[in-house]
Amino acid sequence: REDGWSRLMTALQVGIERRNRRSAGEDSRSQHTVATIPELEMVLIESGPFLMGSTDEQVDAWKAVVKQAIESGTYESSIEMAWEELWAIYEVWLEAERGQHSVELTNYLIGKYPVTNAQFELFIQDDGYKSRQLWTESGWAWIRGEGEGHDRPKPRRNLPAYWHHPTLGHANRNAPVVGITWYEAAAYCQWLRMKTNLPYRLPSEAEWEKAARGTDGRVWPWGNQMTQKLLASVISTHRIINPVGYTSEGNSPYGVSEMLGMWQWCSTAWGSNFVLSEYPYPYMRDERENLEGSKYRHLRGGNWSFYVEVLPRCAFRHWDMADNWYYLIGFRVACDAPDSISKHPMGKVPVLSEPTSR
Repeated sequence: REDGWSRLMTALQVGIERRNRRSAGEDSRSQHTVATIPELEMVLIESGPFLMGSTDEQVDAWKAVVKQAIESGTYESSIEMAWEELWAIYEVWLEAERGQHSVELTNYLIGKYPVTNAQFELFIQDDGYKSRQLWTESGWAWIRGEGEGHDRPKPRRNLPAYWHHPTLGHANRNAPVVGITWYEAAAYCQWLRMKTNLPYRLPSEAEWEKAARGTDGRVWPWGNQMTQKLLASVISTHRIINPVGYTSEGNSPYGVSEMLGMWQWCSTAWGSNFVLSEYPYPYMRDERENLEGSKYRHLRGGNWSFYVEVLPRCAFRHWDMADNWYYLIGFRVACDAPDSISKHPMGKVPVLSEPTSR
């Protein structure tokens, strides 16, 4: 029997994600093929502590900047409401990251890039939307046309919301898949898990944040300074219509790309109340990582249509209903890695992208 390392080597070595083959005994009259397993570039995030969240001083500073912008009218939101109501929402978001603390994580792998349209298409071709075993209980209820909140008409619950969009959809094959609910992202990870017999899943919000900022508590993946030149470069090259890997500007200390600029689903639950979290900081791996239940799930990464110098940051926490399918929502995958990885004879995990120095 293959051990975990042998299977990990088989599934994640350079360029080897298994291609689809027609089975030798397939009926020649059948045009059905088993879908391929997508080639996913994974980066190792080594075990150890990191700083999660923001300090009191940082939160108070972000709040002052955002409140002044909203109050003065210099920040224009697409949401039509009084500035006091708009500020109340942003205050909840910013307060959620208060309380910087150390979190210890074991080894894990995370996708270097968000999942692309081409990679998600394989899930569709393999009848992912029709396979009950891939979906959580509430996710399958959503597929059947139930649910509340950001309702997508039932006939459109068999594809990502923007699948046929001329620039956001499947024709733009190497761009991130968007218009994805949390249910669809979780089902995709379960599909990968069943196809590879490897523990693929969504990253927790702690895993996402460590991959984005490293261990030193930096504000943005590239450091603590946001210059106008860098801002212009990151915004112009991280648009969701661009292919993943279009630029290395803004990469994290580990070399993980496009951590900011689009919302990315995490496994972690917020709870059932938009304002009051059932799982406040400090982060711990508890019921918040239960894939069943919870009306709201965490999103990380911000997007450049939000207050660009404040909200798209490593520590910024956002959450929404699990059935939200906004056009700037996508996801990336994570995968468990053996704790003994550093002692393995190979000396490294077989991923396409070597981690950069921290």
